[in-house]
Amino acid sequence: MDRQVELRVAMAGALADVGADASALDRVGDIPLIEAAVDEIIAERVDAAREQGLSWEAIAGRLGISRQAAHKRFGQSAKIRSARRGNARIELRLERSRRGR
Repeated sequence: MDRQVELRVAMAGALADVGADASALDRVGDIPLIEAAVDEIIAERVDAAREQGLSWEAIAGRLGISRQAAHKRFGQSAKIRSARRGNARIELRLERSRRGR
């Protein structure tokens, strides 16, 4: 099975499980939530690619956009997400140290 088909089947299965009891209108209402979730997944995957040392040019090529567009869309947000992850790790360590007292 090629990658595109594999991803479509997996997404369709997951969405069917979540919306099995929902009305048609509720499933339409899910679309903005799905789009937001996909945007977040894209950003996380781009962050991971950057952390592995991949260039903006390589990432942009896979996304079918220019290097500048990729950097504009994901560059600043990657720094923000990285800072948030760092803050979350600090908060977790503080919480663990408080419990250990």
